[in-house]
Amino acid sequence: MIPSEIGKFVEENFKKIEQEINYLEIHEYVIMPNHIHFIAVINNQEEREPKFVNGLQPLIPHSISSFTNQFKGVIKKWCNKMVLKILNGNRDFTIE
Repeated sequence: MIPSEIGKFVEENFKKIEQEINYLEIHEYVIMPNHIHFIAVINNQEEREPKFVNGLQPLIPHSISSFTNQFKGVIKKWCNKMVLKILNGNRDFTIE
């Protein structure tokens, strides 16, 4: 399968993760047409007491949820820029 532009962007950024995020180690990942699967290990030596809270709560720093939130934000920002370029008639799909 040939990846789309967004698929290429996601893969480029996933390859940079271990270099830029020292608390996360990616073992495997597969980019699907509309989502991604990955196996990761959190290398955080901090011991935390599990808390069970109903409702919304802030993200825990250096957690899988904070990583996922940050990664999705980067991808969404890129997609929004791409859509604006297309709507403005620009067919150059590179993002600065």
